Amino acid sequence: MVAEEIRELMDRLRERGGEECIEEIGSGRVRTWNVDGCKVKASSCVMKVKFDCCADERLSGERGGCDLVLVFEDRVCIVECTSGRLSNHDARDKVKQVKKCLESLRRLSQACDERVRSVIYHNGADSTAVSRVRRELQGLNPKFLRCGDEIK
Repeated sequence: MVAEEIRELMDRLRERGGEECIEEIGSGRVRTWNVDGCKVKASSCVMKVKFDCCADERLSGERGGCDLVLVFEDRVCIVECTSGRLSNHDARDKVKQVKKCLESLRRLSQACDERVRSVIYHNGADSTAVSRVRRELQGLNPKFLRCGDEIK
């Protein structure tokens, strides 16, 4: 059962994002998307919001948001992908993009703040880059996954 604040956010995302930016997903099966050369997998996801070149401009009025947002029944995941190694330079950019995306989501519903998480996909990561992302995205409980791993 979808939490009430998540349902409210989903309705607002549909209104602001438009049909071409939203993909409704039936729960129970694993879905895979190729995002910036990296495979993103998720099961029990109920909605996908494509951000790059789509909903980011509609939600925040500017470009540069995260790669996509996955809405689950109990949480929202802001997803950023790097098909190569996550370096310090990438870490700085990823943090900036996740924060911009978070601001857009907060404008729609602050009620789901504690349910928002960040997921950074990569094919290897420098330890200093991981430390930087963890420090700067502390409240979002960042999770690091290798391309092809499933968000659970």
